[in-house]
Amino acid sequence: MKSFIKHALCLLILGVSATVFAQEKPLDKILTSITSHKITTGDFNQEKYSSALKKPLKSSGTFIFSQDKILWRTLKPMKTSMAVTPEYIIQTAASGKRSVIESSSSELFGTVASAMTSIFSGDSSLVENYFNVSVSEGKEWVVTLEPKDATISSSLKQIIIEGDYAGTKAQLKTLVIKQSDTDYTKYNLKNIKYKETLSNEDQAYFIK
Repeated sequence: MKSFIKHALCLLILGVSATVFAQEKPLDKILTSITSHKITTGDFNQEKYSSALKKPLKSSGTFIFSQDKILWRTLKPMKTSMAVTPEYIIQTAASGKRSVIESSSSELFGTVASAMTSIFSGDSSLVENYFNVSVSEGKEWVVTLEPKDATISSSLKQIIIEGDYAGTKAQLKTLVIKQSDTDYTKYNLKNIKYKETLSNEDQAYFIK
């Protein structure tokens, strides 16, 4: 259960952080661009690095970011999924078995859920209550988030979010979640599209 919670927290913070970038006024265009869409979808390639592994573990699948829901759906090498809301996480294993963790059952999850809610609000001051934020910007941009709360930082050291611009529109390209200097997960995002509503198939992942 402890390892499941840690994994869920990393995915939770990853998906949430990908929706908001807030610090200096020059970056308001990034915030506005990313949060202007109700639903963002796309494909991902994941590489997981660890000092305990001789080579990175690779997987791929699809993702959905919405204003109140996140879905990571791994297709290769095995079909699994992680559906995230502020109240609970549903993990579906390759066997089809579903596991649910409620925010009310874990102080750790509850703290992260509060951080997630602040980020979905689009209020940069609330985001900065939970994260130390640093930004570099040019033709490409990089946003680095470091949790302020010791409860969160015990499982997560840093999130690095990278992207570029299509005209004036900010685009997500790469996400890196660092548990430590040697253990981290890198996500390359591609084929990003936007839509207004979730399909019935997608909604089903969030039903307990």
